[in-house]
Amino acid sequence: MEDWQNKVYGVALGGGGAKGSYQIGVWRAMQETGIRIGGLAGTSIGSFNATLFALGDLAGAESLWRSIRIGEVLGLDDDPSVDERGSRWETNLKLTRMMARNGTFSMEPMRSLLKSHVDESRIRAAGIQLGIVTWSLTTMKPVVAFLEDIPAGQLHEYILASSCLPFFENRLMDGERFMDGSVYDNLPVEPLYQKGFHDIISVSLSAMGHVREFDAPALHHVRIRNTEPLGGMLHLDPLMCERNFFLGYSDAMKRFGGLTGHRYTFTALTEEERRPVNLRFDLDPGNRVTVHELSETAIMRLIRAIQEASVTGETTMDGLRELAAGLLGIPRHVIRSPGSLEGEIRRELKHLSRKESMKQHARSRLSVKALATFLKDAADKPQIGAVGLLMDHQNGQAFWEALALVRPEWVAGIWYLRLLRG
Repeated sequence: MEDWQNKVYGVALGGGGAKGSYQIGVWRAMQETGIRIGGLAGTSIGSFNATLFALGDLAGAESLWRSIRIGEVLGLDDDPSVDERGSRWETNLKLTRMMARNGTFSMEPMRSLLKSHVDESRIRAAGIQLGIVTWSLTTMKPVVAFLEDIPAGQLHEYILASSCLPFFENRLMDGERFMDGSVYDNLPVEPLYQKGFHDIISVSLSAMGHVREFDAPALHHVRIRNTEPLGGMLHLDPLMCERNFFLGYSDAMKRFGGLTGHRYTFTALTEEERRPVNLRFDLDPGNRVTVHELSETAIMRLIRAIQEASVTGETTMDGLRELAAGLLGIPRHVIRSPGSLEGEIRRELKHLSRKESMKQHARSRLSVKALATFLKDAADKPQIGAVGLLMDHQNGQAFWEALALVRPEWVAGIWYLRLLRG
């Protein structure tokens, strides 16, 4: 077990615009785990979040992120964000049209935001080493500056230089022009190591930018990376922010040992829920197709899919539950007690069995059209009628072989649903 409380960590925060709310969720997990932070290095929005970490006011950082709007950041009277029924693509389309009209945007609104929320004197007094990564367009070289390298009163300017994406005006500082540090290193682990931190936690936002992979014999590198998409770089709205808070918190707590689960999140698992799965299950009750009649490749894909969805990396029942719950579209972004997911699956199965459309479909073999719809949409928008078809139809070995090769997680999930339904 990792001894999280008895070390002092350096924390590297990657860039990614509005995705940065994820890092605030990770910060909450660090606080609850008792992790001590001695140094921070950030690129782009990671440099902004690094200053919030250094200030130590988690509640204030959460409140700030909930209140920021992209229109405020870009200095627009008309906020381009769409409501919860829209998509980030709609937001990006509106922004693209605005940029086509306006050209580059000023960074003065961001400067005002920094002045309001980032107190440089408090950060310097905190005694935490803080590094900022940017790129000089004048010298075509990286600039990695820690607090002792940054002249007093200039911290805001370095953060702006680190965050200067191509649609912003280039930052001019001491006769040099700068742009976003992600062109050099979007996850600055090495600068922290060079400052003497050998225990480093990095928080990636899976965003565009160059990541300089770094390794050293004495380096203990704990990587935290989002397990689900975090929205667009300019997708700032309260719902997305809350979702990213949760994902950052749950992903980090699973790494620190406080929570379990894969795409779903649980407080703990019992031994019963960790029991191995007997892979001699029937795929089709009518035709008695079993896993062992499939090819070795298909069997290995089934095993791998269940392992990836399991907490322990073994073939366990909790992994099958997650796969089945995903097929039924059961919400993921809540923390559950270990046994509650099976109850939700059972309730959804009862609801599914009452659907007349499913009963009508069950009288005939699975149509190619229904399967095509399922294969296209089930990952994000489960087609409940198609799930019913897969559960009730008599499909031969060739059908299950093909589905196991394309979407093995669906085959495993369907088997678990059949098991529960009896």
